[in-house]
Amino acid sequence: MNNNTPNTDNKQPEELNEVVDTAVETTEVAAAEPETTKKEKFSLFKKQGMRSADVKRRLRHGRTATLITVGVVVLTLMFNLVFYVLGERFPFTVDLSSDGAFSLSEESIEVAKKVKSPIEIAVFMPEEAFSNPQSSAAQSYTGGYEPLTKIFTEFYNALKLYSSYSDNRVSVKFIDMNLNPTVVNQYAAYKGETVEEMDILFINGDRCETIKMDDLFSFDSYTYEITTSDVEKVLASQIQTVQSQTERVLTIFTGHSEDGSVVNNLTSIYDLNGYEIEQVDLTRSAEINKNTLCAIIPAPSTDYSDESIKRLREWLHNDGKEGRNLLVLAHPTADCPNLYEFLSVEYGLEVTDNIVSETDMNRVYSYNPYFHFADIPATEFTKNGVGDGKALFVNTRQIIPHWEEKTDTSTQYSVNLVTFADSAKLVSLKDAKDNTNPTAQEYDGTVVGMAASVKHGFQNTLQTETLTRVIVCGSAYSMDDSLTTMTTVENENLYLDVMTALSGADDLINISSKSMEEETISFATTTQLWVGLVLFTILLPLILLLIGLFVFLKRRHL
Repeated sequence: MNNNTPNTDNKQPEELNEVVDTAVETTEVAAAEPETTKKEKFSLFKKQGMRSADVKRRLRHGRTATLITVGVVVLTLMFNLVFYVLGERFPFTVDLSSDGAFSLSEESIEVAKKVKSPIEIAVFMPEEAFSNPQSSAAQSYTGGYEPLTKIFTEFYNALKLYSSYSDNRVSVKFIDMNLNPTVVNQYAAYKGETVEEMDILFINGDRCETIKMDDLFSFDSYTYEITTSDVEKVLASQIQTVQSQTERVLTIFTGHSEDGSVVNNLTSIYDLNGYEIEQVDLTRSAEINKNTLCAIIPAPSTDYSDESIKRLREWLHNDGKEGRNLLVLAHPTADCPNLYEFLSVEYGLEVTDNIVSETDMNRVYSYNPYFHFADIPATEFTKNGVGDGKALFVNTRQIIPHWEEKTDTSTQYSVNLVTFADSAKLVSLKDAKDNTNPTAQEYDGTVVGMAASVKHGFQNTLQTETLTRVIVCGSAYSMDDSLTTMTTVENENLYLDVMTALSGADDLINISSKSMEEETISFATTTQLWVGLVLFTILLPLILLLIGLFVFLKRRHL
């Protein structure tokens, strides 16, 4: 017998019952155990399944979030790349002034689009002087003077825009004379003389025009402060000039003590707008260029002799072919009876000894009755800046047109180009000289400050019509650069329109100067800071942060 076998024989009945009951309970528990384990295992598997689905869902959302992040990064990089490429191909600038975005004017864009043959613009200065205003190169040329820095920046961006709008037919080359001294010799032949620092050459085939950096702006002759930007005007005129197939010559008649400031102002306006200026002394036998489109008499202070009148008459008569044009600017005080008689008798334009005095203080400039705002009527000679008070005339001599106004059958007629309001009166030159408070007289009719006479004819031998036009202006100083650069009046447009009509240069586009008071900021400098700092450094990361925060908060509750 196995000694390990429990001995139940000696057990008492009560003890046996307890053992039996315990065994039964143990058996029942043992029998119930598989069911409990099954439930627990099922519950575990269910939880594991739920966890597995949750993991899969989380992985799926994680992949989506990763893809979104990668997509945003790729799009940002692509946007930067496209922005850079477009910026290089189609450069633009931004203006933070009230006028909005900076760009070339419509007139300049038209000039750029009309370029047909390659034009090279050679700038004999380092490019960094224009592209980076903070560079040492820029500082050496501008001295940190803000208006000049703006001129440099505007010029640089205007060149890029011209290249873009001309489909790269206008190309630009910056030449540092210190680094490339031998390259200069290659351009000397174009200029016809030594090339100097700050020269700007416009080259089209064999034609070449040269300007200086200081031609790109005008300044006050008293304060020497830069007042206007001539960048667009100069670029357009030089590009038009070098691609033109014909010379546009304006001849200034001298030899009679002409006012030097008037001559300079004429040159400033017309030379920079595509005309070639020549001077001929009528007291001598110098030839007058046969390509002269218009002759100009700029405020002579001594009278024309009989010989000078003869030369003037012969030139206008043109061997019977007529067809020539003359612009006369009357000196405010000079007495020139021979010249004025010629103009009155042969072309019906009388230069009087009266000066205009304005009595309406709303039409007076700087409280001076002889500085007055005049009207520009719409005529065949005027098209830009037409309207009341659009011209500022100074010390104006009254002009009286004696020819009738134009009709359908007119062979000769006169046209008023600048007139004054009914409030304008007249003061005689003698009274103005002798008295500090001269008497102003009423005038029965329209007071005229500038007028044109037109004479139609017919050349039998050539079987062609002829057209001779003479314009007389009573205010020689109305083309002073202090007035032509004013943005509130249209003096410059007036003179450009008049010359366009006289010269027949219809393909020339008039572009006026731009006041430096307009706060123009180039994209290459300040706007880069705005776009780079605000858009890419602050705004875009902030948007991504907000998107990430939104996704995080949504995922927390999934």
